[in-house]
Amino acid sequence: MMDEKLKQDEMVDGEGDSTEIEKIEQEATKSHMLDVAPGNLAVDLPSGYILDGQVHTTVVVKEMTGYEEDILAGKGSIVVRLNAIVGNCMVQLGTLSERSELQRAASKLTGQDRMTILLAIRRVSLGDLYDSNATCPECNVSQHFTLDLKEIEIVAMPDRMNRTHTVVLPSKTEVVWHVLNSEDEEWLSQKQKKKENQLTLGLLARVDAVGDEELDRGKKYRQALATLKGLSTRDRNFLRDQFEREEGSVNTEAEFDCEECGHNWKAKMDIGQSSFFFPSAS
Repeated sequence: MMDEKLKQDEMVDGEGDSTEIEKIEQEATKSHMLDVAPGNLAVDLPSGYILDGQVHTTVVVKEMTGYEEDILAGKGSIVVRLNAIVGNCMVQLGTLSERSELQRAASKLTGQDRMTILLAIRRVSLGDLYDSNATCPECNVSQHFTLDLKEIEIVAMPDRMNRTHTVVLPSKTEVVWHVLNSEDEEWLSQKQKKKENQLTLGLLARVDAVGDEELDRGKKYRQALATLKGLSTRDRNFLRDQFEREEGSVNTEAEFDCEECGHNWKAKMDIGQSSFFFPSAS
């Protein structure tokens, strides 16, 4: 389904230069750079945490306890609660191991890193196999599937030290954007509750400036939305491609084959739901 082994692929950018894409090995073994104790799992992050000019890219997590279960089942922002679980379950991040350091880092991680850590927490707590029910979009029959979480493809950022980028759109407009972080995700989750402007909000969470205009998500929120809505579909797709390329990626899309009608389709796992961590509750 997806390659489990660390390998190097090549990708060609718009100017014809080759950029290496690092696919991260998820298998936890004793040969990992950090020795994995029983009940712990070490994984490499697609972005890493920058502190004092050093990028910490390997995290060790422990299995969840009742404390984390109650946090997950609680009320309030899902992003805040997931950040608390990440902070609680991290045992080590690079050379950092103090509880206060790990809690501080949890609130600064990129979206892709948080997703990678949550997947690792789920694996070390309940195992690699994830049982799920999926409804075929063709015949509408619900079926049971088992997915192997260690097969999820994780691609590292090309340049982990660079979190701000300036690009020129196909329309020749210059755009400045930054890698999505936890603060952006919390803002995004609040704005998306209204189910409006979903795709444009995904851009606004990252884009800092379009041409000479600095985008303000506060007092000039509506103006910022209008500026991004005014971009062509070609420009917007170009930006999304840049996000995926420079931020790294965690491919939570799973492929299904319907046993009833033979239809093949793909769907993304939502790891922000309680059923992902507690399948029996679904």
